[in-house]
Amino acid sequence: MIQSALEYHRITSYKRHDMQPHFLDWNNTPRTYKTYPDLPSFSLASTGSCPQKNIGELLEFKAEKAGKPKFSVATLSDVLLLSYALTAKRQMASQTMYYRSVPSAGALYPTELYVCPHQIEDLEPGVYYYDIHSFSLKQLRCGDSMPLMDTDQKTSPCDDVVATILLSGIFFRSSWKYRSRAFRYVSLDTGHLLENIVLALNLYAMPHTVSYSFDRDSLHDLIGVDGHREACFASIQIYGQTESQQQTLDRTARDPVALAAEILDASQVSTRESVDETIATIYRLGSIVPEENRAAGPGRVTDQKFSDSFLLATQEEPDPIMPYAESVLKRRSVRAYGSDPYPRHHMMQ
Repeated sequence: MIQSALEYHRITSYKRHDMQPHFLDWNNTPRTYKTYPDLPSFSLASTGSCPQKNIGELLEFKAEKAGKPKFSVATLSDVLLLSYALTAKRQMASQTMYYRSVPSAGALYPTELYVCPHQIEDLEPGVYYYDIHSFSLKQLRCGDSMPLMDTDQKTSPCDDVVATILLSGIFFRSSWKYRSRAFRYVSLDTGHLLENIVLALNLYAMPHTVSYSFDRDSLHDLIGVDGHREACFASIQIYGQTESQQQTLDRTARDPVALAAEILDASQVSTRESVDETIATIYRLGSIVPEENRAAGPGRVTDQKFSDSFLLATQEEPDPIMPYAESVLKRRSVRAYGSDPYPRHHMMQ
């Protein structure tokens, strides 16, 4: 059994000619949407217009918490649309395949998104599953969940947090194809979605923090997952203006009430699933931070020393760049192999 994250990455590194062949059980293809029982639903509606900024502006943007804008349901809808939405469809044999605003290894889409509104006008506090197919929120819990958010609150008082977004991964969606290497792909896909959320929040000048340090068992209970089939990866806290009457919210910590079995079973995406013990182990190892390392910051996970580098800046006049929102919604995964060198100024962009 693996003993460290570094060991996992070494034994699952890509070795093209040493990979063990295996077949794909197409009769057991995992579903790319969770299916819940009937739950209260809140329909989202995009404003249809976004600030006209390009990717360079968003990468350099730093939101100031002192000037927090209001985070409305309309803004939440736009952020979710730019972060994780169906953008096109294609018919393949008898199946309809939907493109999304994020890439995914094997188009398996293991990442799920949950929204916990704390102080958003016209949206009841609670825990909601984001249903990408219907562009709506399915209510899993009612009541403010902030007392159960055991995340790093050092940067701002919790009264400033108007909403929390939680990202999780369903492991079998990826391990069906990639076996023990699937943890890499779930992490990669979740990272793509996380960056989309960060850029969308920057587009609307919404201050936020991203946390990977939280009580996983508590969050798993909160959103109704078991930590084996589906597990939490990241928490994004959004800061904004709050209504004065909402400042008196009761934020006494209480244990969450157990959710119904049908909600817990929604993480099962196939009739014949197996939990890969290597994946379960690497996720657990990633949850353990030795006391002596808690304040040490991130450590290196590679022995390689990089000596060659070059500046990304270029003296060439850049081509016009389309607005970020448009580029996200037009994004497609297309493999176009060629023998010609890729233009340097395109790579810089």
